[in-house]
Amino acid sequence: MKSKIYLNVLVILVATSLMACGNSSNDDKKSGVTEQQKNRLNWESIPSTFNPQTFEENFQTNNMNRIYVDMFGFKDDVEIVYTDSLAQGQGYLKIYSVFKDSGSRGSFSTSTSGQSLQLNRYGTYQCSIKTENGSITQLKGLCFVRMQIYLPKGVEIEIYNLKQLISRRFIPVDSETFIKNIKDASFSEGKKAAIEDFISSYNGMNKSPQLTADQLGIVVSNFSFKDEKFDALRKLHIYVVDRQNLTAMIEKEINYFDRDEAKKICGL
Repeated sequence: MKSKIYLNVLVILVATSLMACGNSSNDDKKSGVTEQQKNRLNWESIPSTFNPQTFEENFQTNNMNRIYVDMFGFKDDVEIVYTDSLAQGQGYLKIYSVFKDSGSRGSFSTSTSGQSLQLNRYGTYQCSIKTENGSITQLKGLCFVRMQIYLPKGVEIEIYNLKQLISRRFIPVDSETFIKNIKDASFSEGKKAAIEDFISSYNGMNKSPQLTADQLGIVVSNFSFKDEKFDALRKLHIYVVDRQNLTAMIEKEINYFDRDEAKKICGL
């Protein structure tokens, strides 16, 4: 099935989001490969006319607990490889690219913010590609077709590509981040997903979510309908640390005729 071509004003990105299954590369067979893609280009069969090349970008992870990656918005074939060949604090990106006629892969940059490391590319990136049955049928410019993030085995660093978590979660969502995620979600489905993500982020950890009554009130106020408000109450009230303030929150955020039911949900 052929992929669509996406055009941006300054950057022409074409994502091969529906690649058919091909043979795995030798790198894929290394111990520790995660996030395997079910649909990918058959790298070994790419003809020389499309100039298949790989290149690597090194980075340091000392004192980092999160890595945010954005390689010109590429997301279609991304995986994490944990290897014994790297020392603690080391890491690198391996990018598979093809090009025809001309093209630029831009420049690599790293920056830090607290314990977060940002890996980005900047410059001009022009890519137009079509694929079918794991093969390239049309190409112009330079396109990324696979990206691997190499880290030492045993490292506990969360990896995000285009702000989406692609690794295991090692850091639970704190209440401030949770409230921000609730506010940032445009629709109720996104807000419900934020609640599930907040709760599930503590699974397998010796910690429990914590909220104040005021924070729960903010969550409730972000939903328009009674059933959605009550669903949020059911899932979150057990994590409220100042339960003596729940009644005041309910009287502030819940319709007068629904308050008794809301209090019952919260065990008041």
